[in-house]
Amino acid sequence: MALDFTKAQDLVRQIIAASSGSGYGSTTTDTDRRSESEISDAILARDLIVCMTIAQTEGHGRRVDFKASPSTLSHLDALPSHLGPLISVVIGGKLATPWDEHEIEAERADVLGLTAVTDPHYCVRDGFIAHNGTSTATVNFATVTLTASPQAPAECLSTVVRGAVAEILAKDGNKTGAAQFYEQSFQRDLELIKQGHVAMPPLQVEGP
Repeated sequence: MALDFTKAQDLVRQIIAASSGSGYGSTTTDTDRRSESEISDAILARDLIVCMTIAQTEGHGRRVDFKASPSTLSHLDALPSHLGPLISVVIGGKLATPWDEHEIEAERADVLGLTAVTDPHYCVRDGFIAHNGTSTATVNFATVTLTASPQAPAECLSTVVRGAVAEILAKDGNKTGAAQFYEQSFQRDLELIKQGHVAMPPLQVEGP
């Protein structure tokens, strides 16, 4: 389940207000009180970064949330247009393993071996896929697109909020310390995601 947009907006408002000691409104323009659109844009921008990091992390438990419609490709077919990385290649109902292109060609020359592929292999190079399947391979890509709503899992709420706060505070020259604190926290969370973590550390509203 994706994170709650309203909850994220509320948390960002609370942290910004705490850092400035002032209230919050949607029509004021002073540096301590940001507009609703600015808050939303910052949340969506950092949400996209979190989603892309998950999509690019092999083995991450939430990576499947960003799987695009599969493509069915023959040997030496061109890969379709895609935004995210390749997640998996399935041949004959089995998960294929990345392999040397020349060895794949040698396997394909063995007709008896192709009759029943026990070890499916593939290689991607220069936008084309080579594989040892007798017919086609099912190729799955990760894909993330910017939408009007957050797509990161609920467990990453604190990460997205940290990033949004950092982005907003960085625009205020008087709050560079707080901005750096939240940016460092955001980057730390991204490293945890790359290590396969799903649940992120709880939010520290107080800041430095």
